[in-house]
Amino acid sequence: MDFGPGLMSADSHVEEPDDLWLTRLPEHLRDRAPRYVDGEDGMRRLVIEGHRLGWSKRSAEEHERRAAAVDPNERLKSMDVDSVHGEVMYPTIGLHVWKIEDPELGTAVMRVYNDYVAETYAQQSPRFRPPGMIPVYTIEGATEEMRRIAKIGIRAALLPLKAEDRSYNYPAYDQVWATAVELGMPISFHNGTGYDMIFYDGPGSGVANYATSCSQAIQTHALLVMSGAMERFPDLHWTAVECGGGWMAWLMNILDEGYTDLHQMASVKLKEMPSFYLKRQAHATFQDDPVAVAGRSFTGNFPLLWGNDYPHAEGTWPHSREAIARQMAGVAEEDIRDIVSNNAARIWGF
Repeated sequence: MDFGPGLMSADSHVEEPDDLWLTRLPEHLRDRAPRYVDGEDGMRRLVIEGHRLGWSKRSAEEHERRAAAVDPNERLKSMDVDSVHGEVMYPTIGLHVWKIEDPELGTAVMRVYNDYVAETYAQQSPRFRPPGMIPVYTIEGATEEMRRIAKIGIRAALLPLKAEDRSYNYPAYDQVWATAVELGMPISFHNGTGYDMIFYDGPGSGVANYATSCSQAIQTHALLVMSGAMERFPDLHWTAVECGGGWMAWLMNILDEGYTDLHQMASVKLKEMPSFYLKRQAHATFQDDPVAVAGRSFTGNFPLLWGNDYPHAEGTWPHSREAIARQMAGVAEEDIRDIVSNNAARIWGF
């Protein structure tokens, strides 16, 4: 199967050094840095100010894979093993830091991360695209950090999937979207960012929490299109990461239906149907989602982006070709190339 210039993973991850914030934060903030706390039998817990995540333990394989992921030269070799030409690289520890309530600490933590990925990846190879983490405590702070990271070579932005203080139909966000267009920065939202992923307790809650967490992407994309943001900023792309893509077809259909049949509820009048903007500017990544692949008759190819989730254990590395062939059997090669390569190359400029 011909993937053109190679696979483009729209969902891979940075493995931050455990001591990144302990060594790089301003001294008066270091005692509040994100850190791992060791427990018994090799267990450890990640502590973010005000939050403690569950205990976990790295396997020997995870240690080895993590070491290869941290070094940019070794990472390029790992990419070649998987036929991956380019990676959009999201945080691992950093995904949790939007839970920090103190703007000074949260902004400083994100700046440390951004400096680290600029030095380690963005400035080292054009095959790396690590979006910079953007603090959304204030609109001004968000646009200031976007301009700062652009100067150090970061060409994409990561915002929380859900902004607790103000949702993404809030008019002031137009300043953020305008800045993104000016700087040529596509916007990403990663699953689980900006909200607590524990919605339910009791029997069956674990998988139910996972599914509900993915559904936050529906809310964000619906607000962006129905508020007119996608119409006002036609050159900007918004991507929901690790939320699957099967919901995209349903969202296009339900919003078109609602906009047509319940037009009195539409406070913003659009020039086109909602699905027009979603097909043009909204995207979702997936590793294994046959529903998303089957929904192409509704969505078209452009909203769909494949990712291998490297180096996380649940990802498809180093067997991505096999995983793609399995879930896309019978799909035209032109469509496959769009989903696994061309779309990401177009959005992130590989």
